[in-house]
Amino acid sequence: VAAQAVRARTLIIAGARDPLFGKAHQQVLLGALPEAILVQAENCGHNPHWEDPALVAGAVIEAFEG
Repeated sequence: VAAQAVRARTLIIAGARDPLFGKAHQQVLLGALPEAILVQAENCGHNPHWEDPALVAGAVIEAFEG
């Protein structure tokens, strides 16, 4: 899988209620990216950046700060 060659820190923000890419898809993506961090947006569907922008902003800052 080409994704396994990615060696950059990667942030996956996934909606726990996503009807398009559910938990199984999210776990496959997490497993395919060796440096990935998964943040579950518990109260979000497919668009956490619209549904909870503060959570997304906080996750980005925490994952990539410093």
